[in-house]
Amino acid sequence: MADALTRAFARREPDVGRCFDAHASDLQGAPKLAIRFTVDVEGHVKSAQVSPPEVAGTPLGQCLADVARGTQFGRQAEEMSFRIPIVARQGS
Repeated sequence: MADALTRAFARREPDVGRCFDAHASDLQGAPKLAIRFTVDVEGHVKSAQVSPPEVAGTPLGQCLADVARGTQFGRQAEEMSFRIPIVARQGS
């Protein structure tokens, strides 16, 4: 199940990359980024929170949250919350 959720978000990689292309200067150092999702039974994102909080309030964090909220995870057995790490690559 976790693999399917990760694959669903991985399909949004080009959009995540555009966030980094547009807002990479928002990153200080190399923080470990992640998005905490809450998804309903229909697979729609009810909430998406970027961490760490220092990044969440930046244009990069807002862009990542927008991409996350637009992700469709497919039907689920129940509402769930989970976290997916984001790896920032040089040149992405």
